[in-house]
Amino acid sequence: MHYYNTIYEKKAKAKPYILPSVGFFRFLHAVPDAPNVDIYSYARLISKNIPFGEYIGYFPLTAEPHQFSIYPTGTDDRPALTQTVTLTTDEILTLAAIGRLNNIEFLEIPESNQATDNTTAMVRFAHLAPNAPSVDITMSDGTILFGNVPFRQVTPSIPVDPSTGTLQVRLMGTPAVVLSVPNLTLEPNKSYTLYVLGLVGEAPGLEAIIVEEPPLQSLISLEGMEGNNGNINLPNNGNGTLPNNGNGTLPNNGNGTLPNNGNGTLPNNGNGTLPNNGNSTLPNNGNGTLPNNGNGTLPNNGNGTLPNNGGGNGGISSNRKSVALPLFSSLYIK
Repeated sequence: MHYYNTIYEKKAKAKPYILPSVGFFRFLHAVPDAPNVDIYSYARLISKNIPFGEYIGYFPLTAEPHQFSIYPTGTDDRPALTQTVTLTTDEILTLAAIGRLNNIEFLEIPESNQATDNTTAMVRFAHLAPNAPSVDITMSDGTILFGNVPFRQVTPSIPVDPSTGTLQVRLMGTPAVVLSVPNLTLEPNKSYTLYVLGLVGEAPGLEAIIVEEPPLQSLISLEGMEGNNGNINLPNNGNGTLPNNGNGTLPNNGNGTLPNNGNGTLPNNGNGTLPNNGNSTLPNNGNGTLPNNGNGTLPNNGNGTLPNNGGGNGGISSNRKSVALPLFSSLYIK
């Protein structure tokens, strides 16, 4: 039988909390004759008062089935649409409400995650205009990028030369242009989706939204809630400082310790201070000590004092990269 000599030893044996696997979800309102809507996951409000032609997200959600419902804004008694959607680990998904109000549906649009490079941009097209026939997407000179695309179809991404120019939506197989997208800049090493929404011959008319699709790594923290980066170092903020966790705290290394700066030191908070662990404590260095400041000293707490060692603080760790965004926070890319 083992007797714990101190509370510190007992806490050190506590297993760290493992973050669940997540995917990333975004919602697009593409129903032209529908009012503004609120979207829920089960009974939890995600976002409210979303007008036609707008999108929200990305939100990190656990990788599992989720029941999504949309309601006319300000109501919660009768959903316009409810559907269960399964998010997989690291999936980036746009959930679009499409069709007409009397025939509304969800369309799941996963991010293609195709590799980009410094010489090309990646582009795809989503036809979400419910009363429009099949269309071609062309350059201004008539060069066809995507041909014979019907309503509800999302094309694969294709590489194009980075440029600024005009894309045109033409009736399939004809020179008739029904929508032009001028001054469109496509940058190298980036991925885009061109959405066409609205109605032909009715209000609201056809419109285009061009969306830059974020790579997975931009949605996953490389600085905030991350553990170490493979060599017991934490990346600093470029000026000898560490980004905090959004509330003046730094995440620890999953065992009550903070990874050091590669030489036994921790970068300070930019003013000679280190952010504390949320309760006036700093996680220790794995042996009951704190790494020094490179000259045998530790940065103070901003008032000439150091936060105490607290006996170690239960850590958060993960066997995968940790989520940068708190649940239901937003990252708008437009």
